Amino acid sequence: MRNNLPAGGVNHEAPFRERVRPLQPCGHGAECGLRQPHLGADALLRLADAPLNDHQRFLLSDCLQAYLPLDEANQATLERITKAEPYSRIVPMNKTPYDKGIERGIEEGKKNAMRSATIALLENKYRAVPKPYLDRIGTLAYDDLLALVVRIPNSTLMESLFPSSNT
Repeated sequence: MRNNLPAGGVNHEAPFRERVRPLQPCGHGAECGLRQPHLGADALLRLADAPLNDHQRFLLSDCLQAYLPLDEANQATLERITKAEPYSRIVPMNKTPYDKGIERGIEEGKKNAMRSATIALLENKYRAVPKPYLDRIGTLAYDDLLALVVRIPNSTLMESLFPSSNT
């Protein structure tokens, strides 16, 4: 079977069996241990491209990583390989619901801290912050809060910080 892949890419219209390149047998000896991280990365990349749902992809990649015989040095090599192209899309595939929840929690924590800092800066400069402005601050995204914090020191009127507000 010929592999008709476009240069530098994957033909996603071709059947899956035609899109993957066959693994070359490693043989035995010291060379095999050096190739294991690369074989593991290739297998994870195949899973990333496979027609699977996220749950199936996670379970298969978790199983592959659990049974891939890597020592600490080869595990570090696998992690280094998967950070480079074309393997970089492997890492997001392996996030558990717990990992995703932790990331969401961290993002919410950053946003809450930025809201608190914004309110503290406004109270320090203008004394009291009217409720409509507090409500508006509560709806802003992290980047919008950051932009607001940067503008506070140079503002003369609180109203100028909230131009589209009806307050």
